Amino acid sequence: MRARSYRAAKLLWIRESLYARQCFASESAGLPARAILVLPPSVSDQALCILDQQGARGVRINVESSGTRSSSIQLEADLAREQLKTWAARLAWLGWHIQLYARWPIIMNLLDDLCALAVPVVLDHFAMLPLSGPATGNDEIDGPIRLAQALKSGNLYVKLSASYRLTGGEETKMLPATERAAQVGHLAHCLLEANPARILWGSDWPHTQYSPQSPVLSPVANRQVPAKRLLDEAATWFAQPHIRSLIVEQNPARLFGF
Repeated sequence: MRARSYRAAKLLWIRESLYARQCFASESAGLPARAILVLPPSVSDQALCILDQQGARGVRINVESSGTRSSSIQLEADLAREQLKTWAARLAWLGWHIQLYARWPIIMNLLDDLCALAVPVVLDHFAMLPLSGPATGNDEIDGPIRLAQALKSGNLYVKLSASYRLTGGEETKMLPATERAAQVGHLAHCLLEANPARILWGSDWPHTQYSPQSPVLSPVANRQVPAKRLLDEAATWFAQPHIRSLIVEQNPARLFGF
């Protein structure tokens, strides 16, 4: 997505875990920018200070597409919990936050921990809430309710992005496009109603694809997702101008320190 073509005034670079190169705010083509980075645990406090001066405002933890997925939900949740606690202790003094990309069952396991962390947490891609099919289970029904309740704590943000990544079992793969769009819209409105001050939007450019079983940094073909489709979709989620301003301007400005 070409930022200037769509009158973007500010940019946020998020280091995609499928690529080895960090995207720093200095690469913003003259626009005010911030960056969310993937960093090794060994990074020094001095290095964090330098990154902060360059525009970094957070660390990304990816347990979904980094090649580290496990067949055990509890094991993944426990590992993520330790990473979250370690990074929260290191980032609080900088005023940074954590971005978490994980499957909904992992996030559901961590909700109490996330609400109690010393730093804000952004949940990627609708928190990967599952869509529902004919054989809908309790997790699909209760997920939006549980996440909406957690949003009211004020420590969580949810990014409305990459709706094409949402699934809910084999039967949801055959959902008609209109029904799928309706379900995604329902999730968006449910989260917005819970706490509009904690909702963000993102393009998810360059729309990477991956296999959870693939090694980290495996090359993949990106999805072809027109920018207009993303903007039209977002317009159905927050049609009112004051809500749109809150989601795409005010909330990110507060969180990322623009």
